[in-house]
Amino acid sequence: MIFSSRTSFALCFGIIMAAVSGCSFFSVETDYDPMVDFSRYHTFTWMPRTGGTPRDSLKVSPLVGKKIQYTVNRVLKAKGYRPAEAGRADFLITFHIGLKDRVEVTDYGYGYGGFRGRSTRFNNYWGAGYYGRDIEVYNFTEMQLVLDFVDSQTNELIWRGVASGVVSNTGADDKRIDAAVSKMLENFPPGP
Repeated sequence: MIFSSRTSFALCFGIIMAAVSGCSFFSVETDYDPMVDFSRYHTFTWMPRTGGTPRDSLKVSPLVGKKIQYTVNRVLKAKGYRPAEAGRADFLITFHIGLKDRVEVTDYGYGYGGFRGRSTRFNNYWGAGYYGRDIEVYNFTEMQLVLDFVDSQTNELIWRGVASGVVSNTGADDKRIDAAVSKMLENFPPGP
C-alpha cells in the first residue's frame, strides 16, 4: 500500500498526538491555593453566568456548557460532594472557554524528483522531473477550558483546572469533554 506524503503526515501526526496526550486529546494542568484547607468543603453550586459572552465562546455550541456542568456535577458527586442552593454552598464553580484557530506548517526542505511524462498533441516527453517542495499545512482549532472553584465566603479562587486540546468546529464531543473534565478533577481535592 502506498501513502501520499499528506496521508503519511496526517497518520504520523495523529499517532504522535494520541501518544503525547495519553489518548485523552487534551492536556490538563491544575493549580490550587496551598493555604486552603480543602477538608472543610462539602457542598458546591454553580456561579451565575453574568456579563457578555467572550467572542470565542460564540463559536462553541451552547450545549458544550451543559455537558461541562453535567460532567463536573457527576464527578464531584462521585467524590462525595453535594450540590447546594445558592448562598448555602461551601464553594462556587464557574468555567470559561476560549478558542483559537491555529496553523501548523511543516516544510520538509526538499522536493521529490522522479520520472514523469507529459504528452501533448504534437509530442511525447518522458524524463526526470522535479515536483517542488513538500510542505504540509494543518489548520485546526484549539480549545482551552478553564474550570475555577471559588470559596463562597471569601470569594477567593481556591482551585483551577485548565484543559487544552484540538476540537472540531463546533466544540468537543461528549467523550472528550468527559475525559478532560474527569482528568482535571482526578486530583481534587489536592492532597497535603
